[in-house]
Amino acid sequence: MSDIKSQKNPPPQPVLKTARLLLRPFVLADAPAIRSIVNNEAVASTMRSMVLPYTEEMARQWLQSQGAIWRSQSAAVYGICWNPPEEAAEDSQNESSPLLIGGIGLEICREDDKGEIGFWIDQSHWGKGVATEAADVLMKFGFEKLRLHKIVAYHMVRNPASGRVMEKLGMQKEGVFRDHVKKSGKFEDSVAYGILASDV
Repeated sequence: MSDIKSQKNPPPQPVLKTARLLLRPFVLADAPAIRSIVNNEAVASTMRSMVLPYTEEMARQWLQSQGAIWRSQSAAVYGICWNPPEEAAEDSQNESSPLLIGGIGLEICREDDKGEIGFWIDQSHWGKGVATEAADVLMKFGFEKLRLHKIVAYHMVRNPASGRVMEKLGMQKEGVFRDHVKKSGKFEDSVAYGILASDV
């Protein structure tokens, strides 16, 4: 795949693969699965813009915007699918699709050649290293194909698990922003992490 940054009309959003995961563009049929994953207080509580209850119609409206977002190169957003080799072999025989277990995105600021990464994972797959594995391949895509100079990430202070993911990715803690986000009517501090293309 060539350098996407320099292309006025970007190619279709590519699929990304890891040892256990398949990262693919979202499709409208993902609405029920998305609703099931994020309509959960444990998941939604650390998603800045998520308001519960979350309906399938809300998911469909969000999904309908994704194609234009990629074409504008303002973000690269992916569905995370669980696809370990042994289950992938079974799926090929049963003609079933890998299970959608989350989402991950890279918001792009071309003025600064910077990206901001964020993710959400189904609670049933917490503790399996899914976020780290997905973020690692998306980060490499951001540096190698989108030619970003820096990638940043933030997490609420009360969500240290996300901070551990960022540290595993080699990101450096850059500071704490006081009352940086407003969630459910309450201001919360956020921890900032960053990594440069020259760091990897």
